[in-house]
Amino acid sequence: MALNLQKSVKQPYRVVLSMDQALAEESDYSKYIQEGYQEDHLKFTEGEEPTRFRMRPLTNKMRCFIDAFPEGHAQKLAAIRCSLLSIENAGELPQPSMEFNQAIGADIIKMQWIEDHFSLPSAYINELAEHIAIVTDVTPFLSKA
Repeated sequence: MALNLQKSVKQPYRVVLSMDQALAEESDYSKYIQEGYQEDHLKFTEGEEPTRFRMRPLTNKMRCFIDAFPEGHAQKLAAIRCSLLSIENAGELPQPSMEFNQAIGADIIKMQWIEDHFSLPSAYINELAEHIAIVTDVTPFLSKA
């Protein structure tokens, strides 16, 4: 799905993953993405709250940072480190621990936090990376994996 939503998506944007347990079948997930992550296209199971990933689009410096990692999973994690700002309704998962990266001029998630707390299944990592690519209009780290 090649959409350049960077200018139409409110900054930062919140992502609910398609496999979230709270997402009801009658949700229009494609429209949710096409309309710039507008949650009014999603329906949730009564009494359930989805996990929301608060993200920002990648800058050119962030893209260069990501390109320095080996292709595939490592680049996807680097993209998440650069884009993910916080997690809402994450249960026991602590909020990301950030550090300033002078090379890209922005706070990114510490690798230690990823190693200690971000043990999501590959499908979740892949989908988060896909959303980052959609909003930022970047696909290289997705197509090489």
